[in-house]
Amino acid sequence: AQWGITTLVLTCLLTFLFNRIFIDPDDIQFQSLRSQLRGGGGDGGDCGNLTSSITNYDLLTTDNFDPNTANPDLTIPECLPDVFFPLRRTGERAKEIGDGNNDDNEQQQQLFPTPVERNSPCWGMLIRDDIILTTSQCSQITLFFDFPDEKVGSIEANPLILEEHELEKMDPRLGFLKANKAPDHHYFVEESTKRTRMFLSLISNPVNGNGNEDDDHNNGGGADVLMTCDDRNRPTAHNFPVDNTNGTTEAVPLSHLAHVVPHDILWKERDMATAPVLVDDHGHRSWTKAVSLDAELKKFSKLMDEYQGPPGSVSIPDAHNDNKQVSKTGALCEAVDPRGHRRQDCFKNYFFRWRHATPFGGMHFFDWLDFGEGRDLMETNDTETMIFHKHSDLKCFRESFDRKKVHYFDDEEREKHEVVLKPSEDGRELVARYKRSDEPVPENYEDDAHLYVWDLENKLYVVDHNWDSVKYGKIKHTAVLAGRPALSAGEVYFGKGGRLTGINWSSGHYRPGITAVSTLYQWMKNEGFNATSLNWMGRSSWNTVKCLKNDWDNVKLPGYNSTSLLRSCLEVTSGPMWFRKEEEDDR
Repeated sequence: AQWGITTLVLTCLLTFLFNRIFIDPDDIQFQSLRSQLRGGGGDGGDCGNLTSSITNYDLLTTDNFDPNTANPDLTIPECLPDVFFPLRRTGERAKEIGDGNNDDNEQQQQLFPTPVERNSPCWGMLIRDDIILTTSQCSQITLFFDFPDEKVGSIEANPLILEEHELEKMDPRLGFLKANKAPDHHYFVEESTKRTRMFLSLISNPVNGNGNEDDDHNNGGGADVLMTCDDRNRPTAHNFPVDNTNGTTEAVPLSHLAHVVPHDILWKERDMATAPVLVDDHGHRSWTKAVSLDAELKKFSKLMDEYQGPPGSVSIPDAHNDNKQVSKTGALCEAVDPRGHRRQDCFKNYFFRWRHATPFGGMHFFDWLDFGEGRDLMETNDTETMIFHKHSDLKCFRESFDRKKVHYFDDEEREKHEVVLKPSEDGRELVARYKRSDEPVPENYEDDAHLYVWDLENKLYVVDHNWDSVKYGKIKHTAVLAGRPALSAGEVYFGKGGRLTGINWSSGHYRPGITAVSTLYQWMKNEGFNATSLNWMGRSSWNTVKCLKNDWDNVKLPGYNSTSLLRSCLEVTSGPMWFRKEEEDDR
């Protein structure tokens, strides 16, 4: 009977905890701090509430931690060193909040009048990559900390000034620092967030359930649990340790932060229960909210539209259609890869495995590949589970995969390679000069062709494929437009003084069709150029019959119509300047 009563009491306790640790962010109205910290949110860069699964955890309490020392007890739970650490001072005493005439600074000084002592250690909780919770005194100076990523090292954390209405809700013993140079975490190359490092709880003492949101901040012995590590090794903050004037350590509950931090900092119970963990190569952990497969596929579909371009253009996804949607997506992955545009060869097998995993793991594809199950699959490279067997797939081990990347141009590099075509003095030939420098494009030969890309705005870019090869290796066509669609791409030949002598459509990434030939030829005629002054070198299967069979009505390029494109196609493929050659990727 006694055992039954005990079981009943424990059941009631867990039910009570489940119902209490839930924050509805819709009830929070404060905007100023939210606007300062926005950008780390989205669907993964948040910090939030403790899950109800606290039956197994390690504790850090006021009994085994002394905030006056920078050397905590070695028994600190293993999930905490990355997120709870001493903060280091700058070489000289930093300027404190409250100096000067700024009204916000004066308000901060009035509420937090005591400056930090030079020899008093400062401790911080890394809630999110860019947000550190600390004491009010420590939040008034610039400090440094070791970011949980060896490649980043030590970074600076600066005072985060709160508005008056936020200060009124904030416990005056606590404050925030902002790591302004904390690295972004990318789901895709153009979509970034800040990673969740630890969670905040409404429960100040998970042992006895004490610590309601309305509890007095100093609730005595019931508020002695600082942080916990649960059975999934997730660090959760319940209280923050501060040093009293009488030499004792007091635990300040954190439930009031629900009225201060921005909405995206707060997680609901169901998000905690399903949150996947991201583990980097050094074992550092972060968390993201689970995503659905349907939502991720819709994101890829939207990106596919962005990278395909209008009908009649050339693009990476269209070049790798092969009647398999997963092949198109695998090619797209190179362009949107947030870890440096790794070569497309390896993506399709791993994208297929991620998509068809049962059950679906709830992770973004690139998170799964680099911080989840995909990383282990790539280490073992079990070819028996590969769907698409190709020689390059068998070499998709992590080390080589991470090393073989395609350099994508930034705006500066791209502008340096923009070329302007003009007629020669006698009007018979075309001369190419770089737009920025007005220098002619260097002479080259048949076995040393330059690559070109012609973008959707009729801008022509010419690059020596050995440009900066020591640093980047051989340049690919996708590098020039950062994987975006184009009107044409291939190789181009020049004589002395930038004289244009020949052009082809040899591009393994874009694989232009005969539409690209006709479009470029038509553009040259529209510009008044002598399009017959150079050699046009097409594929072996491109001829007048191919022109007649092409679906010109489906070409939707501004400034071009089906009638003129058909006429140009017949004209160029039947003219004396037309040459056909066999190519490895001929089609």
